[in-house]
Amino acid sequence: MTHWDDNQQINIKIYRSVRWIFICYLWGVTSMLRSSLFIGPVPKLGDFKYLLAAVFVSIIFTPNLIKIIPPFFLELLQTISFMILAYVYDELGIVFSMGCMPMIFFEELIIKSNKKKIPVLTCTFIIYILVNAWGWEAFILQSEAILFMCILISLAYVNTYRRFSQETELRAKNIELLKANEQIEKLTAEKVQQEIARDLHDTLTQDIIGINMELAVIGILDQKHDYDKLSKQIIKTQDMATGAIKQARTMIKQYREARSTPSYSSLKQAIMKIIAGFKEKYSLDTTFTINRDVKILNEQVTDIERVVAEALMNVIKHGKTKQAAVNMEINEGLLTAKIINHGQRWNPRSMNNNHFGIINMKERAKKYGGNIVLRSNKGRGVTVTATFKLKEEK
Repeated sequence: MTHWDDNQQINIKIYRSVRWIFICYLWGVTSMLRSSLFIGPVPKLGDFKYLLAAVFVSIIFTPNLIKIIPPFFLELLQTISFMILAYVYDELGIVFSMGCMPMIFFEELIIKSNKKKIPVLTCTFIIYILVNAWGWEAFILQSEAILFMCILISLAYVNTYRRFSQETELRAKNIELLKANEQIEKLTAEKVQQEIARDLHDTLTQDIIGINMELAVIGILDQKHDYDKLSKQIIKTQDMATGAIKQARTMIKQYREARSTPSYSSLKQAIMKIIAGFKEKYSLDTTFTINRDVKILNEQVTDIERVVAEALMNVIKHGKTKQAAVNMEINEGLLTAKIINHGQRWNPRSMNNNHFGIINMKERAKKYGGNIVLRSNKGRGVTVTATFKLKEEK
């Protein structure tokens, strides 16, 4: 709804309220002056005509009548009816003048916003009052009474409009706030879902893949009846399964616990731990270089760890080699990490759009204004280049 529509709705509400007040005013004054209930136990037959006049005025000024009769014809009907009633019921002329005239002005200003007609109507009614008044004193008295009623209606309109306007504005803001909260909840839920999906892929899925590879080795050793190596391999696989369970419990604990104050840890130590884990689990020899150590937010450390781990896991799955390299360089708050596969070449373009690991790597880098680039080496293997804007401890 536009601002103009809101104003029009407010005006209509005020218009209906003023109409009912005006009708009550007419009935009250007419009843007190001419009703048989106030005059005495034996009413005169002519006294009922004043009540009939009040009923007629109530009908032509009914708020909902504007929905049936066009505004111009309704105003014309009201004006002509007012003049006829004021002429016929001469004793109630002042009552009709004080009630009908401000109401017609009010219609022009509020409903049709036709301010050009106000001077014309004013002059018309002034002439009418002047012609029908019993001298200048009566004219001045009626004019003052009508002016007083117009002022009261104007003040009531301003105050009521302000209150309705504030309520409408507050209601609109509440609706906008509710929609914003719903959007935030939706985006937050989507963000959490994506984060959980990334973590599951980069942790449990990798562990399950590693366990599956070790189980394949166990099957080969069993076929060869090499029970000495088979026993060691089973123990190694059990250790990997135990490690996966511990990691899953750690993730669950992190999800359930509320985040505390920001904490920082060493990037160098975290990457060295990842490399040592791949050495122990998959016998992958990885050289590691970094121009300087930094302490950054634990959340960012975790994301960088997952990117490096995913790249090293691709070395194991696709490179068919036991050698890799991780080279990191930090310049002016920007980390450039290159994970180099010294093994078999493969086409990284075939995995860019549909490989969950590559998608997760790019999403993690994007969180920190970075990117992931995969490039096949001229000789052997593939180089994964990851960039991150670091959030260092101050």
